Amino acid sequence: SFLLAASRQHIVATMTMKVTALLLSLLLSGALAAPAIVWKNDATDSVVHSSEPVEASSLLSQVNAPRQESTLAAAIFLVDRHDDGSEQLSALASSGTLPGVSSKYANAHSIHHAVTGLESSFKVAGDLKSAAADSSRVMKISLEEFNRKLASKDEDGHSQRSRALHNADMLVVDCKSRDAAKIDEAVVSAIESESVKNVILAGIRSIQETKDARRLLAMQKTPTTVNAPRRRLEDADEQNDDAGNGNGDMEGVYYVYATPNIFAGILFILFFSFIAFTGINCMGQIAGQDVFVHKMPPVGREA
Repeated sequence: SFLLAASRQHIVATMTMKVTALLLSLLLSGALAAPAIVWKNDATDSVVHSSEPVEASSLLSQVNAPRQESTLAAAIFLVDRHDDGSEQLSALASSGTLPGVSSKYANAHSIHHAVTGLESSFKVAGDLKSAAADSSRVMKISLEEFNRKLASKDEDGHSQRSRALHNADMLVVDCKSRDAAKIDEAVVSAIESESVKNVILAGIRSIQETKDARRLLAMQKTPTTVNAPRRRLEDADEQNDDAGNGNGDMEGVYYVYATPNIFAGILFILFFSFIAFTGINCMGQIAGQDVFVHKMPPVGREA
């Protein structure tokens, strides 16, 4: 009995440490990028933790499996943002509202703490369509549609969306953060189902992180110019002073779309066009003779 009690305490302590590690990893990753947890149906290795930034397109290409009859190649659950624009998967995990996901954490194939590119479910679906050879395999659905698909995957509906859902085997599930219990139940059902090969649970990046990423991308795309080489100075001290003043520093030097000369030329063209238009209209207002006769009236004194 003593050994049995010690074994139970060890199991409880191990599960507590794993759940705590999950919560801490999601909380820390929320400050950097959106987290993502990947489960594979045939995974046998230990959990792989990755803190390196990974593109969402690269992560999605790993679940792009060939089509198989009566199976789902991938089910990707995306938790939407909070009303204030913050990432919500970390908040749900830290509050303990995903107990089923926490229990399946030890069975995960890989944990990515910083996934970039998770800006919206539409973008993720587009990236998945780009990775797949057949875009009809990819579909963005709701939690209710996923539950119906998982429960009766062989039923074919009469509407166009029902037929598309029947043919799709890579599903992007749009999850509302307020439905935490439904998210937990659906993710656990997908993990335990033999017909789902890959399961990904991720959170949409916060609005602030998305803005920062776009701003950084815009700065990287902005072309920079090189300073014109200075004439060699005869005095070595002046050369050292110039080097110390940072003349070779390229930071903050950008192309401009209008120099002062170009701007002055544009103003001159606008001013000249206005003057010419005004002058032509004024000349058109000059009145002249409207009637012309062949025989002029007699000139002289009338009787």
